[in-house]
This record gives sequence, structure tokens and C-alpha cells, in this order.
Amino acid sequence: MHFYKEKIAKRLEEIETSIYRRQEPVTSFKVKEGKEPGLQDPALNDSSWANYTSGSPWGGYGKYQWFRTKLTVPKEFAGEQIAFRLDSPGDVLWKNSAEYTVYVNGKLNQGLDSFHHELILADKARAGDTYQLAILGFNALADKKTVTVTKLVAIDRVAEDYYYNLKTAYDSTLLMDEKSTDYFTVVKLINDSVNLIDFRQFMSAGYYESLKTANDYLADNLYKKMSSKSEVIIDAIGHTHIDVAWLWQLSHTREKSARSFSTAVKYMDSYPDYIFMQSQPQLYAYMKESYPELYEKIKKRIAEKRWQPEGGMWVEADCNLISGESMIRQFLVGKAFFKEEFNVDNKILWLPDVFGY
Repeated sequence: MHFYKEKIAKRLEEIETSIYRRQEPVTSFKVKEGKEPGLQDPALNDSSWANYTSGSPWGGYGKYQWFRTKLTVPKEFAGEQIAFRLDSPGDVLWKNSAEYTVYVNGKLNQGLDSFHHELILADKARAGDTYQLAILGFNALADKKTVTVTKLVAIDRVAEDYYYNLKTAYDSTLLMDEKSTDYFTVVKLINDSVNLIDFRQFMSAGYYESLKTANDYLADNLYKKMSSKSEVIIDAIGHTHIDVAWLWQLSHTREKSARSFSTAVKYMDSYPDYIFMQSQPQLYAYMKESYPELYEKIKKRIAEKRWQPEGGMWVEADCNLISGESMIRQFLVGKAFFKEEFNVDNKILWLPDVFGY
């Protein structure tokens, strides 16, 4: 098919830009350097804080900064699923990319970083509703300043779903044998699907309606009719690997766990089938001590069997240098914690990234 790769790649770019039906920059914040606790309080008077404009540099090696702003939903966003989007440049290595702990109306909501950019505020927004955002930014251990770019967006989930369905199918064809029958079949289905989209008035009501038609066509004819049963069954379980002690401080571990765990809990609110697994009782103990409200949410999800506390050991221990006595205590103390706190008896040893196998 002539220019198939170029055509679909271009269409993917266009569809991706239409995932946000609307967007409006969030430019003004009050900021204060440091990580003084309690500054997420909505009633806090921050009038004496410095002004910050989105996109301006801030931070430095190991620096923290509080950001505060109040969002009011514009009438144009009424009825839409809206999110606060935050982008901060940097690579995927934690020590080179800023991370953010976000509080909404004084409550810990989730973490934002180079992998997580959206914070859902409402599934169906109401014009005039306000949200007090307090964000603790951590510039990680990069010896440079960063910038924070933010906006309010309205998300079209059909456009998003079709974008990823189309991209997955398209990326697969780039790896297939171009002389095979399956390649031509899949390429034709992709092309036929894209041809159903009405690009004449981009991002109009008719455009979005045609996206639904194209998505349904691809789902029915590719993902359903061409799927086949396999002897291999794969369950995808969410997880975040967190080193308790590596090249950062224990305080960083505590904060990182709060960002990661609050994000997992938030995803469970949005995706009923989402399941998460997390090891290391030490991390749960940190949450119980420093983030008790989050800890209670975790316990609730564990009771629902949507959050799996596994691993057996108190931490994912080095198995090369420690003594036999230390190894035994890892299991005794670790399993006891999970049993006492969550009534869970660990069955799995979880050591994905330690030494001394």
C-alpha cells in the first residue's frame, strides 16, 4: 500500500493532538522554597509568597519548592472530564527528572513525574467549581534547574482509546514480515479504519463521532475477530520498584512511596480492573507513620484484594553480604507485619533487583 507508513504516522500525530478537546494554560502560582510540612492547607495565607510563572526555571540539586494556585472551571469545560496537566523536562532516570506531590483541596491526591502527567479533577466538570492545588516539587538530584509547565485540559476518552488502539496495531505492523498475509490483512484493516475518520473539520463534533466509528471498526475487526486463544495466559499486575536505600536519602524513599502509592490508589478509582502489587513492609510502615490517610486507603484496597502486599522480606534484601541470621529475620519480621496489618500470609519471595542470587 503506497505511503502506508507515512500516512498512518501522520494521522496518529493528528489524533493525538485531539485527545484534549480543550486546554487552557495555568500560568500563575505562589511559591515558597523548601518542604515545610502543612503548606497544603487550603486556608493558608500565601499572599507573602513569591510569584511563579509557568515555564520559569526553579530548583537545583536536591531542592524542594511548594506551588499553590486556585483553579476555577471555565464554562467552556462544563460537562467534560477535566485534568490538571503538568510537564517538566528531564529524562526518565529519577535523579534527573523533577517529581511532584499534589494535594487537591488539602488532601493528598497523587504524584506527577516524567511518566505521569495528568491529574483528573472531575469526570464531569461543573462551570465555576474551584480546586485549591498545593504541589510539593522535588527537583531530584540533578545539578540543574528545571521548569514546570501546567495547563487545564478536557480529555476525550474515545480519541485517547482509539489513538492507543491504532498506535499498537500500527507499531506491530512495523515489526511484521511485509510479505506475509497477516501483514497485508492488518494493514488493510488499519487503513480502512483511518479512512472512516472525518478530518474535514478537525476536532468538530462530526470528527469525534467518526473517531468512535473508526475505533469500533478496529476493535471489532482486528482486536476481536483476529484474536485467537493461546495456551499462555498473561495477567498484567501494576507494580513500582522502589529502592529503600540506594543513591538517595531515606526521606526521599518515604516521599517517593507516597507519590507512587497515592497514584496507584487514584488509578483504582478510575479503572475498576486495575490491580497493584507492592513489596517491602518498610514502605508501608513509612506510610502508616507519615501519611496515615493514604495508609487507610491502601488497607481498604488490600481488603478488596485489588492491592497485593507481597514479598516476604522486610525489605528487598541484599542476599550476598548479609548473614543467615539477618536473612531469617527479614522473613520473620516481614511476614509478621503483613499478617498483623493486613491478614495476608506471603507466598512469594520478591527480589527483582538485588544482588547475591
